[in-house]
Amino acid sequence: MLKKAKKTYGFIIAIAALISILIIAIRPNENTGFHNKPLTNNNSTADLIWNKFEIALEANQIDSLISYSLDTIKCSELQTQNPDSNEYYNARFIFENHIDQLKHLDILSTQERHIYMDDSIIRVIYPIKCMDAEEDRYDLIFMFVRVDDKYLFSGMILT
Repeated sequence: MLKKAKKTYGFIIAIAALISILIIAIRPNENTGFHNKPLTNNNSTADLIWNKFEIALEANQIDSLISYSLDTIKCSELQTQNPDSNEYYNARFIFENHIDQLKHLDILSTQERHIYMDDSIIRVIYPIKCMDAEEDRYDLIFMFVRVDDKYLFSGMILT
């Protein structure tokens, strides 16, 4: 009888361990897990990072924006007086001289947006309605990359 009880107890422990492992494996990690759909939790890491950046962007807080950014950022749609310029610019130059072009819209905080995040990037996507664009819309995308233990703004593109 004791042998049968030990086998049954061992079987129950093994099943409980297997179920625990499965639950941990399939549970999404809001901080660093891969999301193949927009994040909807307002308390997610990506939302917090974007909200802090968005507030600084709308308030033209240059020093804060620089601290949240890489030294060089991509801005593919920037129109400068230099016709030979490329898509990458000094962050301070962008924030001090072309912040309105970077924002692209007067107010971002009231616009529909989708935030995507994985272990190394965050993408904040604003679908913009425009009759002159293909499919009557285009996307304004703000990009962040992970550097060490934080995400830094790496640029803005239009697609």
